[in-house]
Amino acid sequence: MGKCPMRSVLSMPMLKLASMFCVLILLMTMCHVAAGAVAESDDVLRPMNEPTGMPLKQLTISNNEAVLPSAASNLTSIHVAWADVSDEGMELRWKRSDDGGMTFTADRPISPRFESIENVQMACSDDNGLVAVVFSARSAADDDPAIYIIASANGGGDWTQACLVAPGCQATVSLFNGSAYLGVFSSTEGMSAFSIIQLNLEETSLTASRTLMSMQAPESKVRILCTPDGIDISMVLGPDLCHIIYGRVGYDSTLIVRPTVVWTVSGVVSDVELGTNNGSPSMLIGVNDETYFSLMHGDMVGDPTAWRFPELLRNEGSIGDISWAIGPEKGIVAWEEGKENGPFIMASALADGLLDDPRVISGHERGASHPSLIQNDMGVVSCIFASPHESRSEAYLAKDLEFIMPDLIRLIDWMDERDPTVFHGGVESRSRTVERLVGIADSFYEKNVPEAHGQIADLQNELEGIGTDGLTLNILHTEAFAVEAKLDANLDQLLTEGTPSLDGYMPMAMQQSTVLENPLFSDIKAVVNPSSRAAIISWRTAVDSPTDNYVYYGPSSPRDRVTVEGPNSTFHAVTLTGLSRDRNYLYYVMSGSIQSQLYSFSTGVRIEGTSTTPEFNTATVSWTTNSNCVCVIEYGTTISYGSSAVVTSSEDGTSHTSTLDQLSEGTTYYYRIRAEFYQSSSFSHVQTGSFTTYSLSIDQVEVDVGLTTADINWSTGPGSTCTFEYGASPSLGISVTVSSSADLSAHSVSLTQLTEGATYFFRIGAYLVEIPSRLAEHKSTFQTLAVVITNATASSPETAQAAGTIEFVWDTNVASTGQVQYGISPGALTGVANDSLGTHHQIKLEGLQPGVVYYYRMTSSVPGDAAKYAVHEGSVTVNIIHGLVARAGFQDYFNGVKTTVTISWFADVRMDTRYLYFGDGVTSEQVRIKYDGPGYVSERVDRWRGADLLVNTEYTYRLHYSSYSGVVFDSPAYSVTTNVTLLNFEVKPSSSEATLSWVSDRDCIAYLDYGLTTAYGQTGAMSKVLGGGPGMPQAYDLAQFTAHLTDLEFDTVYYYRVWAEHYSCLSST
Repeated sequence: MGKCPMRSVLSMPMLKLASMFCVLILLMTMCHVAAGAVAESDDVLRPMNEPTGMPLKQLTISNNEAVLPSAASNLTSIHVAWADVSDEGMELRWKRSDDGGMTFTADRPISPRFESIENVQMACSDDNGLVAVVFSARSAADDDPAIYIIASANGGGDWTQACLVAPGCQATVSLFNGSAYLGVFSSTEGMSAFSIIQLNLEETSLTASRTLMSMQAPESKVRILCTPDGIDISMVLGPDLCHIIYGRVGYDSTLIVRPTVVWTVSGVVSDVELGTNNGSPSMLIGVNDETYFSLMHGDMVGDPTAWRFPELLRNEGSIGDISWAIGPEKGIVAWEEGKENGPFIMASALADGLLDDPRVISGHERGASHPSLIQNDMGVVSCIFASPHESRSEAYLAKDLEFIMPDLIRLIDWMDERDPTVFHGGVESRSRTVERLVGIADSFYEKNVPEAHGQIADLQNELEGIGTDGLTLNILHTEAFAVEAKLDANLDQLLTEGTPSLDGYMPMAMQQSTVLENPLFSDIKAVVNPSSRAAIISWRTAVDSPTDNYVYYGPSSPRDRVTVEGPNSTFHAVTLTGLSRDRNYLYYVMSGSIQSQLYSFSTGVRIEGTSTTPEFNTATVSWTTNSNCVCVIEYGTTISYGSSAVVTSSEDGTSHTSTLDQLSEGTTYYYRIRAEFYQSSSFSHVQTGSFTTYSLSIDQVEVDVGLTTADINWSTGPGSTCTFEYGASPSLGISVTVSSSADLSAHSVSLTQLTEGATYFFRIGAYLVEIPSRLAEHKSTFQTLAVVITNATASSPETAQAAGTIEFVWDTNVASTGQVQYGISPGALTGVANDSLGTHHQIKLEGLQPGVVYYYRMTSSVPGDAAKYAVHEGSVTVNIIHGLVARAGFQDYFNGVKTTVTISWFADVRMDTRYLYFGDGVTSEQVRIKYDGPGYVSERVDRWRGADLLVNTEYTYRLHYSSYSGVVFDSPAYSVTTNVTLLNFEVKPSSSEATLSWVSDRDCIAYLDYGLTTAYGQTGAMSKVLGGGPGMPQAYDLAQFTAHLTDLEFDTVYYYRVWAEHYSCLSST
């Protein structure tokens, strides 16, 4: 699709090139553009001026209103979805931009019309064309809301139908590795549950692959985020004190972090956003409390369940929806803020845990809502939101948010990393552009604003083709418009907003004069008095420095000079006064013509150089402060701390240590240091950290023996060095090398060439390199095997014919006698069952207690040699159902005969939850079972996915059920085929008669033909008995047939055929 971007200001050469390029594209794709991309024009994208000068572009022209916009972006496209309101109801609409928002495709409806739509959320994938939209909707005014999802596999070219997921309002979606993962609250019979479902998209069909997790929880705000390590979950629970929940589930359904309360806030949480910051999960939450609101930022503190939520912003008013775009160095946050004159969309930059001054980005109209931030591959952020226009709501785009003071230093670095072919002049043009930006920074540094503004105007003229350096951009390059937009936005702001922040910037001339530290200098430091806004800079020289000792300092570069007064000495000090409050300063010292390295200090109190030295039961924490401070330290096993310790400080109050004692070994402790200036508590700084005490215990020793081998594994505290010795007697004698994990906490050895059936002694030693005087030791024995048990299983299958069944199966390498000891306690295996001599062993127990855990010990021993035996131990829970069977059949309905499948079983106790999942092996539908037992339970299925069951088709089914005592079972998947199977044929002939018997796997009408040839010619009468045994209901098991034939000829071969409707079985005797 051709691109024809338009700007408010275009250079003449660039305008000509752009016009020629667009005319060519228009001639080639005129029809395509008419149906596809729509250029920005007064007819479609209406500008809407905001008081700060930020242009807003109208994205929608709705029937009545456009509400609930949601946007998502990847490396190439921006996707926007919103609810279009008309007299007939509401429908979702969508459009896309492939040029950073310059042009958009035409509006397109992607859902049917509903009575109402709420909670729209969109996601798109970076690595393929997958786009998904999840929302809640009501089909009629009195209907309960339900969750729907729509998806596209080709970037919006084709969309699936709106798929109903579950009843409810709250849902969230995230994409990973070609699949959509849906976090959804569903409500059934007054119960609410949260589940994460994996959905796969094939062309225009969405199918549920599996449920990764499910938990009971009241419906609430929720977000999920797919990462390579798993799916992060955050939700908010509670009406008054709101609990912030965090958890993580793996793509294999492993619960990596159990959902846990990580923070509690007082007030009502308006929204929660979940992201990844420097590789760790992070959250933003908005909280309303009476007449104030707070915006809080949550970060993990080491432990996945330990978080902290500092307050970024607290203002009068209210906060609504939040959106967050996270970049490599900073993030952009947008939120809906309620003020006296109406709600607006506010935005600000978030970096290093600090929020810049917020700005209104939604224009002068009141009532803006639902911000949604998007970010392109250049890091440029834009915001889409709903806002009133001419008495109705429409969706608007605020492009290229550069609403904070431009960071000229980062702009220089960013430009230096661009592809040089984005300029017509290549590398030379890029270098000249960077040089001009450096010149602008130098002028601002010297506070020569007129010179800087003149340089900006010159650079703008060069970029627009009015100049001599040839710095015009190549508009055929994919990055050209993004580079131009970023330069324009930054340079325009530099012209209108004064001198930018240049903290840490050093002009080119000063950078060239800086030298490495000279051995002449040592002990250079700054001690600050924040109350009097002064700092003492001191240092030592290796020899007396007779003259010319100076300190150069300044807030952005060291340009102010102070001379050191006093006699010749190796120690030098000077006091700087009149400093700004809570400001960073740069400084260096000079003795004669020799200059030191560049250093810095802050006029606020700062804790620096924190270090910890943990031992087994103690830890020493040391730190420095940049001023004379009184310090306190708190510590504990959680971030609630709870304990404090004495702090010892140096004479000048800048060096501090504290020894924490009575600590537990191998335990992580968190600490918080608070430093206050000794003259005033108004000047303070807080720093937190953690450490883990040493542990030298040898734990979890496991020995896995074979016939001639043994693997020994054990664990210690991190950092432990281990030794291992073994032998056939207590004197040992053989040493082997220990294999250890990277953190020296997991260890193992593998022993080979051992003797079968022999006893070995071993000793493990452990010590810490840091404290070698303390040793830990573990001594034990093991015996190699003469008999090896393999393929051992213990199961309680649903298909067992008797209640309370456990089946034990195992193999041995030699012929042995098998035995199982069992009981409901590991120390009381009072039950015994034996098996005969052999290499394959099977023992079945019946009549055990349903829902009870039984412990067992399988033993195989060689007769006559008591030393040769093997043992396998474990536990198994007895199933609460038995006799599970599925039978295909027919049912005569008023509109014809239908194929049915009846699944039946015996419940041995009352069942709490009970669901049948029936499907084709790929997808399944859930059926709630009405009868909860105990006794015979059956469920008949005659439809699947809205259609009748097919004949001669294989279906699958499984059960999920639990007892009221909390025992939960998930059966494996079984299959059933919708046909008649005739089996177990038996013929008993006599001199002139024969009795034939057989069974079918379901009730059917059977027929018998027989004769002297395969033409048959005679039919036989038969009898039928339903049921598989005494006490079993009819249709439970098999249909049994018997036919008695008389008047047969002696010593003659007869052929017979038994057949049922649609199917036959042919045999002869």
